[in-house]
Amino acid sequence: MATTRCSRGGLAAYFPLFGLRWVLILLNEFLPERWQRRVLAGDTASWGDAKLRQLNRARDFLAALPQKVDA
Repeated sequence: MATTRCSRGGLAAYFPLFGLRWVLILLNEFLPERWQRRVLAGDTASWGDAKLRQLNRARDFLAALPQKVDA
C-alpha cells in the first residue's frame, strides 16, 4: 500500500509538466511549417486568427492548470 501512495504522489508531481506540454502543443500553431501543413490541407482561415485562437486556448488551459493539478 505504501508503494501505491508513493507512486501516486510521484505521478502527481508530473501533472504540471504534462499541462505545460499541452500548452506548448497548443502553441505549435505559431510555427510556420505547422501552418503550411494546414494550408496544404485546405485551411482557408487567416494565420493571425488561428494564432490568436490558439493563444487564447493556451492561456485558458494554463489558467485552469492549478485546479486540474489539485483535483
